[in-house]
Amino acid sequence: GGNNRGGVYQLGAVNAQEDPKVVTGDRNQSRLKIISCIKARKYIENGCELFQAQVTETMSKEKRVEDVPVICDFPKVFPEDLPGLPPPRQVKFRIDLIPSATPMARAPYQLAPSELKELSEQLKELSEKGFIRPSSS
Repeated sequence: GGNNRGGVYQLGAVNAQEDPKVVTGDRNQSRLKIISCIKARKYIENGCELFQAQVTETMSKEKRVEDVPVICDFPKVFPEDLPGLPPPRQVKFRIDLIPSATPMARAPYQLAPSELKELSEQLKELSEKGFIRPSSS
């Protein structure tokens, strides 16, 4: 209705459920599009009414299965009874090195003399054209 044009409302979750002017829904059933501020301003300048809502959920900081877009977008890939997401954990990795070992003192890729000459010419040409420059690292 036109009676509430330009009004600002702040509703808690309980009020939202009781107010007939507020539509609530489940994220799985509604995929609303987010638009940029510039696009919103253009709509307003063209006389359109703008309704804006910012919904935040502060109850849980854990991600739910429904919060992961790839699971929602590709439901056939995941089992229907997916119990949940794995707990967050840090990825641990390492490369075991031999103590006091030094790096190998050879080029990682051996080139034939003709290939080395061709590579050198191409690098010189690219450098002269300004496409590449010598590295100082």
